[in-house]
Amino acid sequence: MVRKVQQYCGTDLGDTIIPLAESSSGMDVTEMSIHCHRLKTDGVNQYTIGSGCSAIGWDIPNAIAFVWQPMHLVLRWSTYFFMALNIIFVLLLLSCKITIGYRLHHAGYRTFPGEYYGAQAKISAWGVPQMNPNSRYEVSINLLSLEGTRVRLLKTGLHVFPKLYNNTDLRFFTSANADASRDYACYNMDNCSPAFILANSSVALYPGQAVVPLSQYDGEDRSITLSIKQDVDTLLWTVSREDFGTRSIIGWWENGTLGDLDNKAENVQFMAFVAYEDNDTGTSMGSGHYPEEGPNKAAYMMDLKIWAYERNEYNPKISTLIRSDDKNIDV
Repeated sequence: MVRKVQQYCGTDLGDTIIPLAESSSGMDVTEMSIHCHRLKTDGVNQYTIGSGCSAIGWDIPNAIAFVWQPMHLVLRWSTYFFMALNIIFVLLLLSCKITIGYRLHHAGYRTFPGEYYGAQAKISAWGVPQMNPNSRYEVSINLLSLEGTRVRLLKTGLHVFPKLYNNTDLRFFTSANADASRDYACYNMDNCSPAFILANSSVALYPGQAVVPLSQYDGEDRSITLSIKQDVDTLLWTVSREDFGTRSIIGWWENGTLGDLDNKAENVQFMAFVAYEDNDTGTSMGSGHYPEEGPNKAAYMMDLKIWAYERNEYNPKISTLIRSDDKNIDV
């Protein structure tokens, strides 16, 4: 009897025997995960592929041993079947937009689910000049809303993204995604939907602009204070720079494409991550040093603000947030 085994997203069926890629949830998910799992049922090995979409595995040895007779028919049909499985596997890879061979590490804090209308943070500015062209570093303020399987996402912050800019400069960025669980992230003003509109042509900081000067280990501490806040009058999500003594509006996202996130966010994240290839040693997150080393030696996000229910502003305490990391960051 042929037995069918089906695995859905995030379900672990057994020991990972062929890790092809790794990623992380709650972030800007542009690299999805795919693993090959082995599951033993009645002493027979079964193999399934687990990824961002469901996949199917079949108990081939059991079928060959007990289903079709005579043996030459078994061999013929099993050959056809393996060919069909190969085609299905290729289609799964294409449909899931898998990026093979990437690792991702993250660090930061997030709120409990609720009703949020903005967030702000002071972000230290650290460059990562010695970076593999296929690596990334990012530190950002994220506003999210979940609608079924869709992850609506707005974010702004600083990143080093050689594939996007063809260099390793630290840059200010904005990003919006109507479904971060499925679609690639769209940055700055690159024909994104929703589009990011500059407040005027003479803004002091525009999306994609390189940030200088940078912090130095045990030296100068450089930072930028950014916010995403829903404007009370226009109800548009607005990005501002907040470290000039007065609020300087950089721009806003168009309304109408983000579902519930057009009205409010369900979660706020203050997060950093690095992504790199399996064969790379990995890039540093911020300065690459831990906060216990002392002032001016580690990257940070500080002076946090959140606009929550009825748009009331408050400074969250770490004890009221949820820590989420596999690397340390001083928040």
